[in-house]
Amino acid sequence: MVREACEIAVTDSQLADYAREWEEGQKLERERVEELEGLRNANAHLASRVKALEDRTQQQDGEHVALAGELVRGKVEVDGLLDENEGLKMKMLELERLVECQPREVEERLREEMERIMGRNVEVQGQNRGLREEVEEVERELVECKMGLAQAQADRDDFRQRMAAVQALVNG
Repeated sequence: MVREACEIAVTDSQLADYAREWEEGQKLERERVEELEGLRNANAHLASRVKALEDRTQQQDGEHVALAGELVRGKVEVDGLLDENEGLKMKMLELERLVECQPREVEERLREEMERIMGRNVEVQGQNRGLREEVEEVERELVECKMGLAQAQADRDDFRQRMAAVQALVNG
């Protein structure tokens, strides 16, 4: 095989063609290696960028979850406040109705209470008259008793004086 190879006659032009082809192949290989190296570098750069974007996306997803949670809590709170507001509106309407009716009820109760008090006042005045009459009667009886007592004391004093006079005569 080596002999056969040595026996092949190669001309300068063929050798130049082979050299050109080889250089072209080497050039293409270098370009391919450079392109592969560039693609590797670009791939590494893009991979790190994808990783950064994934990290950022994951962070934003966490923020979105937190915001969604806050939004849900906010909606629940708003619903609760709306329910409470509706309840307060109903209470306010009920109180307005009560306030509208209350003056009539208060006036009616006041009138009834005044009638009761006036009736009681008439009753108490009657009792007071009766008590005044009793007091006057008792005062008359007291005056009569005091006068009777004064008369009895005067009679007793008179009797004592007469007794003293009689004893003085008898002793005397």
